[in-house]
Amino acid sequence: MVENLKDKINYDVENIEETITELNKALSCPTFGNIELAAISTYIHNIYKGMENILTLILKHKNIVIVKNDSWHKSIVNKALEIGIISNELSLELKKYLSFRHYFIHGYSVKLRQEDLLPLAKNIESVWNNFKQTTLAGEVYSENTLVEYNTV
Repeated sequence: MVENLKDKINYDVENIEETITELNKALSCPTFGNIELAAISTYIHNIYKGMENILTLILKHKNIVIVKNDSWHKSIVNKALEIGIISNELSLELKKYLSFRHYFIHGYSVKLRQEDLLPLAKNIESVWNNFKQTTLAGEVYSENTLVEYNTV
């Protein structure tokens, strides 16, 4: 059981890092059929979901309630931007993955198009690095204090 906020965030960080490693392996395939595209889309979704989890944890720690309605995933990103957890640039990038998340959850993987999916896949590590630098590098919220997070 994850005991505190720092541990919960680190759990997501570790899983995102591992997922990025697997995504990069999948991206090294010489061709992309339905199976490879389905795997890549799952990795993208998992990485985005991890970043969303971290934002949700920080918002909860700050006693900010996100009401679960039809647009609550969008509200997480918007609220994180509003209170300065993420930059406008990062918000715009995350919203691309939020749109993809909607398609991933409600669409069919056999309808994935390589030309739509690969740019997202190739950019998500950069988005993650930006997320770490702007959201985690300076301040990670622990139960009572701010804790430095090493992004090296």
